[in-house]
Amino acid sequence: MLNLDKLENKLSAALRKETKKTLNEFIKTQRAKEKKATKGKPDILYLDIPNVCFSLAEHIPDEDKRHNHLSQQRKTNGFDDTELWNLHSTIAGFIIPRLKRFAETTHGYPTFYQSMKMWEKDLNKMVRAFELAAGDEMFGKWDSPDTKEKKEENKRWKEYEEGMKLFQENFLSLWN
Repeated sequence: MLNLDKLENKLSAALRKETKKTLNEFIKTQRAKEKKATKGKPDILYLDIPNVCFSLAEHIPDEDKRHNHLSQQRKTNGFDDTELWNLHSTIAGFIIPRLKRFAETTHGYPTFYQSMKMWEKDLNKMVRAFELAAGDEMFGKWDSPDTKEKKEENKRWKEYEEGMKLFQENFLSLWN
């Protein structure tokens, strides 16, 4: 009986060793496949580079099964599907700091403007429109009977529409 116990222990140890070896090889192979698929790119969500990743994945509970898929999307595409949930906010969030910096550094204005001051004023209106689009201010209390709230909401809509119209009209003039 002792010989059988020894043999069983040896076989169990060998099997555990082989299983561990096989498991390690499998993990190594999977990592190599993932690295090849993503060309070794890191997940941009965790790079702490401002205004590059607009993923909402950090707001999804940790136990959510979508995290791996979203991470793979970020590594492959540079963004994940959560950025599409409110695409207008994602686009506005990308444009705002760039448009602000453009307004700070611009050293000329389009020929159809009469002055630099007018150009800077319109650039600020464009920025404001994108800030409104990115935030929740645009979506006030639609059914509010409060006339003061309605007036504020109408004012925001007019600011938004004016800034977006200026952005559309001047889009090809946004260069230094």
